[in-house]
Amino acid sequence: LTSAGAGAQPAFEASAKIGDAGQIYLTGDYLIDGTAAANLTANLTAYNNTAYGSALLSVSSGTITFARTGWYHLIYQVSAAAYSGAGRAMSAIIGKSTDSGSNWSSIAYSDGEGTDVSDKFNICVHLIADITNVSTEKFAMRYTTGVADKVVLYGTGQSVTSFTAIRIGDT
Repeated sequence: LTSAGAGAQPAFEASAKIGDAGQIYLTGDYLIDGTAAANLTANLTAYNNTAYGSALLSVSSGTITFARTGWYHLIYQVSAAAYSGAGRAMSAIIGKSTDSGSNWSSIAYSDGEGTDVSDKFNICVHLIADITNVSTEKFAMRYTTGVADKVVLYGTGQSVTSFTAIRIGDT
């Protein structure tokens, strides 16, 4: 925000690529069947704002790659339902790798649960992240459930289960 002096209206200065956005979303339902932490790897596609010349996000086998460094608001949204029994719980995890996807850590998560068969629930995880190296820093939509829990994640070709990145500043 700048000003041209006393009495002048304040104005916003243009900032390179602020507001750049991209989204990875599930195109079809995804069944989670009692597993330890893992990445979503199938039925994923990218939707990008290309106003800054190229796509911000790409995805391959569940590994999300950013095209540009910067500060980002990351949002991982899950729409799910208990499957085959009651009391089905899961954690939605924003995963990060600093070695190009060889090893993953949890950098933010939230939990959800369906208490009866087919109960629907939503989980939303937010994180502000500074991405400084697009070659080695990778992200993933991760999850975990209890050993016997089955949960279906909804994917309709819309952003019901999705990972959104909005660029909010320079590194």
